[in-house]
Amino acid sequence: MHGIQHFYLAALITAIVNICLILFVLKNAPPGPLRNRFGWYGSSIVLWSFFLWLFSCVKNEKASYFFCQILHIGAIFIPCFFLHFVLTYLNKTKIREKAPLYLAYGTSIFFLVLDVAVPNYFISEVIPKLGFPYFMNPGPLYHYWVAVFFVIVIYTHFLLLKGILGTSSQLRRQR
Repeated sequence: MHGIQHFYLAALITAIVNICLILFVLKNAPPGPLRNRFGWYGSSIVLWSFFLWLFSCVKNEKASYFFCQILHIGAIFIPCFFLHFVLTYLNKTKIREKAPLYLAYGTSIFFLVLDVAVPNYFISEVIPKLGFPYFMNPGPLYHYWVAVFFVIVIYTHFLLLKGILGTSSQLRRQR
């Protein structure tokens, strides 16, 4: 198996495993906001990984570009939905505690509009490279999205760490 085939397989397995995980959680977790937030978070990962698989193995330039746009719809919302899930898990309900969430949704919507309405600013083109039939070249604003993605994910992990360190050992075992 070549390296590129591992990439295809990893993207497809990620989609399948996340579908199974979402179904498991939806079946077994009690109904409520936490379960719903997890469903949205997992669904964005499934959307990203499934279309990443399609994008990377299709041999048609237009289809590859389209799949690249769709996969980024999922990817754009992964950090936002992750933050929303964690805030719900940590029971952060005050407006001040949710302000970063509103900012995350706002930036996600901004990048979604770029991806759909003016895609050349987000993804300039897809060309044969790195052993793939077609692979994306980022547009001028793509790097800003990557930076926002990592800022939100790092902030969310910081909230999780702060939540773990701020709870009693008995509550930590329950979570």
